[in-house]
Amino acid sequence: MKKRILSILLVCCMVLTLLPATAFAAEVETGARASNPGGLCEHHPEHDEACGYTEGTAEIPCSHEHTEECHSLITRCVHAHTAECYTAESVSENADGLSEAENAAPTECVHACTEESGCILQTSDCKHAHDKDCGYAPASMGKPCTYLCEICDSKDGKTPMPLLGAARPAATQYTYTLHYDANGGSGAPPSQSVTSTEFHVWVPISEIIPTRDGYTFMGWANSRTGKPIYGGSGGYTSCLVVHGYDMSTTIYAIWEVHNHSWGEWTSNSNGTHKRTCSLDSSHTETGSCSGGKATFTERAVCETCHTAYGELLQITKTVITTPPTLPAEGYVGNEYMDEALSGGEAKAEGTGVVVPGSFRFKQKGGGRVVRPGENRMEVLFTPDDTEAYTTAECIVTVTGIKRTITRVPEDVVITDKPLGTPFEDLGLPLSPYGVMVETNTGASFSPIPVTWDGSTYDPNIYGEQIITGELHVEQSRYTDKLEPTSTVKATARITLIDDRVFTPTLEPPTYSKQLYGGDLCFHVFFDKYLSGGTATANGETVSGKFTLDKDQKIYGHSLTASTLLQAGPLQLKVIFTPDNLKRYNKAKCTVDVDVIPRTFVSSDIVHIPNKKIGTTFEELNPSMSFSFSAVSNETPPGELEGYSMDVVTSWDSSTYDPNSFEEQTIYGEVNRAELEKYFTIPDGADLRAVRKVQLQPDPTETEITQLPVFRWKNGDFTLPDNTIFIWRKLQVGTYNDEVGTLVGGVAKVKGTDTVAPGTFSFKNASPFYLQTPGEHDVTVVFTPDDPRLHKPTETTIKISAIKNTIKDTDEPDPITNKPLGTPFAQLGLPENVCINAVDDAWRWVDVAWNESSYNAQSPDWQTITGSLVLDEDADSIFQQPEPAVTATIRVKLTVPDSPPTVTTETLPGGTEGEAYSQTLTAKGTAPITWSIASGTLPKGLSLNETTGEISGTPAGEETAVFTVKAVNALGEGTKELSITIAKAEFTVTFDGNGVTPSVGSMTTTNQKLSSLPSASRRGSYRFLGWYLADGAEITTDTVFSANTTVYAHWTYTGGSGSVSTSYTITIRDSRDGNVTANRRSAPAGATVTITITPDSGYVLETISVTDKNGNDLKLTDKGGGKYTFTMPASKVEIKATFMEDNSVLNFFYDVPNDAYYYEAIKWAAENGITGGVGNSLFAPNQPCTRAQIVTFLWRAAGSPVVNYLMPFTEVDEGAYYAEAVRWAASCGIVTGLTETTFGTNGVCTRAQAAAMIYRYAQAQGKGFTGAWMFHLPFTDVPEWAYESVAWCYMNGVTTGVSETSFAPGNDCTRAQIVTFLWRAFGK
Repeated sequence: MKKRILSILLVCCMVLTLLPATAFAAEVETGARASNPGGLCEHHPEHDEACGYTEGTAEIPCSHEHTEECHSLITRCVHAHTAECYTAESVSENADGLSEAENAAPTECVHACTEESGCILQTSDCKHAHDKDCGYAPASMGKPCTYLCEICDSKDGKTPMPLLGAARPAATQYTYTLHYDANGGSGAPPSQSVTSTEFHVWVPISEIIPTRDGYTFMGWANSRTGKPIYGGSGGYTSCLVVHGYDMSTTIYAIWEVHNHSWGEWTSNSNGTHKRTCSLDSSHTETGSCSGGKATFTERAVCETCHTAYGELLQITKTVITTPPTLPAEGYVGNEYMDEALSGGEAKAEGTGVVVPGSFRFKQKGGGRVVRPGENRMEVLFTPDDTEAYTTAECIVTVTGIKRTITRVPEDVVITDKPLGTPFEDLGLPLSPYGVMVETNTGASFSPIPVTWDGSTYDPNIYGEQIITGELHVEQSRYTDKLEPTSTVKATARITLIDDRVFTPTLEPPTYSKQLYGGDLCFHVFFDKYLSGGTATANGETVSGKFTLDKDQKIYGHSLTASTLLQAGPLQLKVIFTPDNLKRYNKAKCTVDVDVIPRTFVSSDIVHIPNKKIGTTFEELNPSMSFSFSAVSNETPPGELEGYSMDVVTSWDSSTYDPNSFEEQTIYGEVNRAELEKYFTIPDGADLRAVRKVQLQPDPTETEITQLPVFRWKNGDFTLPDNTIFIWRKLQVGTYNDEVGTLVGGVAKVKGTDTVAPGTFSFKNASPFYLQTPGEHDVTVVFTPDDPRLHKPTETTIKISAIKNTIKDTDEPDPITNKPLGTPFAQLGLPENVCINAVDDAWRWVDVAWNESSYNAQSPDWQTITGSLVLDEDADSIFQQPEPAVTATIRVKLTVPDSPPTVTTETLPGGTEGEAYSQTLTAKGTAPITWSIASGTLPKGLSLNETTGEISGTPAGEETAVFTVKAVNALGEGTKELSITIAKAEFTVTFDGNGVTPSVGSMTTTNQKLSSLPSASRRGSYRFLGWYLADGAEITTDTVFSANTTVYAHWTYTGGSGSVSTSYTITIRDSRDGNVTANRRSAPAGATVTITITPDSGYVLETISVTDKNGNDLKLTDKGGGKYTFTMPASKVEIKATFMEDNSVLNFFYDVPNDAYYYEAIKWAAENGITGGVGNSLFAPNQPCTRAQIVTFLWRAAGSPVVNYLMPFTEVDEGAYYAEAVRWAASCGIVTGLTETTFGTNGVCTRAQAAAMIYRYAQAQGKGFTGAWMFHLPFTDVPEWAYESVAWCYMNGVTTGVSETSFAPGNDCTRAQIVTFLWRAFGK
């Protein structure tokens, strides 16, 4: 510090010595002007042409706007040096010694700029140059005032100053001023003035520090962009010189961007809030409270500091001065929505101010006319500004009137009653049933009871009779809605059945298909070709159908035989079958058709294949079939029809040579007369049959004398000969980088040494795969180069299929975004990793991460290991090396600044005389120091205050209770702990297990036995050793931590085998089933089989086997109710429980069999519509989301896949419900909350569920059609859902929650929606 003061004084002296003498002279000449640089005074109050003053012009700012291209990433270190940056010996070269190291800058800082250190910043680096487009124009300087007031500048203000060239009076006082410019900040110090007779003065720098949000004040400079040289915290000059040249000087604040670490906003209790930088408490930020919403009882809460501010909301009462109106009259049952309300006005109470707002019905479903006469409906007025005005209510009345019946739209039709049926047996609809009627409004009502007039009915008349009936509205449930009528009648049309049977007379039909010679019967005889024809009886036309008689014969064969039609006339038998077989008999007739012959065109060539050299003509054995082509009138131009008939009478063998390799032609004689029965043969046609034959060589037998070797490689990786990986392509050839070859094989002519040239390949179609490990017999085929000379042959070679060995795994991306203390299950570890095999083959497999390798309280990089979990498929292909490959992932938890919290819960005990070491752990910002706050450690132990390790060698048996304290810069934390030190000696008691051992007990030394006693037993027994109760063998290396009993184990050596000591097997009694074991006792290591037999109507629920210490033993399910376990060296107990064989309980435990939804959920589970919510639970009372109900519907429809553009942007394509939503949108079942929002997780109401089910029914053609009217018993169904709920009610889908309530707005539970679906589509 002394050096700095001396340096400042030295600089000041140097400045004074450098001031030129001419500068003083110039100041003498212009001294008066310097005291009044503006030039204005009482003698020169304003500028004029004489003084020549002009003002400068301001610059025009640049209009260029920064874009992403204007920024570049720069690296700027904001690192502050700390003790960790350099060693204690690191001293600046200008320091005297180590004692001044704290004042010296570090010279060996090892800090590296990284994103984590906060050194990498983004800054504006705009390369824009001003041009005409941005409109920039620089400022221009003006001209100073040249007026010099000699009076004002005189010493007494009256005597003019001396003329130029005169000396400055020594006693004249001059004022020098230092100005401060905050340079973008605020709070600059006020200007400082000093009066002196000297030509220059020293002015001390103000200690007032300006402020600027986001910046740190560095000091003062002579320009806006200069380096700081005055004031500030950098050790700069604390004063400066103001010269007589200017009489004033301005210095500028210099700023450095400050990376704030802001604390929480806190309220100032005056409508503002403030926050403070934790890195520099001098930096604060203040803002006004905003956001939130005030009510009549509570003030608004600021969205930033979360504190109430402002005033309570004032509200004005609203009164309805003019109620809205509805039609004066309305039919009973009419419903009015809010839009039907017209007019109406509301005002502020006690004023004439009209309150803007809207009227609506108070009830959700709107207003409804429910009875004749006056109907009062509650109307609610809601102001537009609900924060300023209250709501209001009023009553609107409508007079209910009844509808008038205009007609009965459908007649009752009865056509199934026989002659003689009494009137009362006709089955006419009677009360309480009836007919549907239409009213003057077009609405329909049903049923209306009818009293039928049977006076005109005659039970013995065959034909239609019409009777009428009286409508009884007073007996229906529509007495409030319909006016009674005596004019409109119901009509019934009755046609009695005559049971006499008649045989109709037939007018034969015609056969519309033209038949040709050579047609096959089964190709041309079909009922569809019968057209026309009539049947009559008793003067009436009889409806029915003409069909061919399938029992008739054509040329002695049935109609369906492959018989060829001959040219000429043909008669077909036809059967007429009446539609009404009760009144009419079947009848027969015939239909005449003419078969036209086809025209023969040419003979076809037939080849005789696979005949060897030397084959005689007789061995050729050409058939008597004549192949030829013909055409009919219907054959398309340019096409021929092929035929084959056995009409060849003989073959000409004179031109055949049995020893020729060339193709030979043989001709045959044809029976022309037989052919002409079917075809017309043109004059000059060549009717010879044609056969062509080319005799084949007779190759010699070959044999493989040297087996080929299979070699396989994948890129540069090769396997031994005749070896391949399981499930890899076994082929001769290349697949990607895999190459398979068969090399070294030799084939010869059988019985000779003549090599047969050719190639080897696999017999199976390549590629194929070896699917199991081990040696496989693979057939190899030798294919000769010339198959006419040599025959192919085959043999087998041994190829070993082996599993691929895992080489390593790809490490997943590290996890760096989880805070310290994150539970293992919330780390978001990947479920699978990619394994790499020795030949670089790869595959994704599951991984079981090892929680024990994770420390949730460690801020350091840590590696979590995981065991690879190979499923059945992967396990059949890959194998682990020794040691096994494990998966790894790196994790670094983020650590917020916090005081320490001791996380060590307990400390293990120690043993007297044995080294003890245990490290305390804590959460909090490092570094943390440790100490004992109260109590003492066990004798011989001490605490390391830096590492928190408790270590040492306990000196005696004791239990020490003490409190540890962890301290860091932010606070401290404590916890009471204890350590129990046990004595080093324990007693080991020896149980001879049937005999008395040589030593009954021994005492340990350093927790171990120096030797073990012997034991002997009469008879053929061999002593195996000493064992713990859990079966672990005792040796001199066994460490004891308590008094222990050990047991002798024996093996029986007499007789034909050896038998170990047996332990008892106990089976607990079980209800509803039987449990047996294949033995009552067993030695350790034996396999015991359990057989489970449930009673009728029950199944196994749980089974367990425990040893004498209550530990569960591992069970292996062998199927068929059998389980096995390995017997331990102790007695065991078997326990089983049974439950009712409930098919739904086998799916879900929370679905009782007496619940109303039992059958529905059973149906849904069996048909794959739902799999529950996991853990064998269905959650029947949980609300059903929109995504779930759409998925249920989609699965009930068979999970169809549709090509439809998904309209909803929030539906993830990979979600389980994505295809269901796509299908539902394409069918119009859902439309979404908006055009692009489906509302996936929104809870579905009962009304919405009914609407979706009804729309799906409509898509299947099952909805209402035409005009319909149905009166629901529910009074709470809104208009938009009325049709859907009505359909569901009429079809038994729902019965409501009570006789009068459907509860449309209630959440639809999972049990309810599945029940709706089952009733609608599953029953």
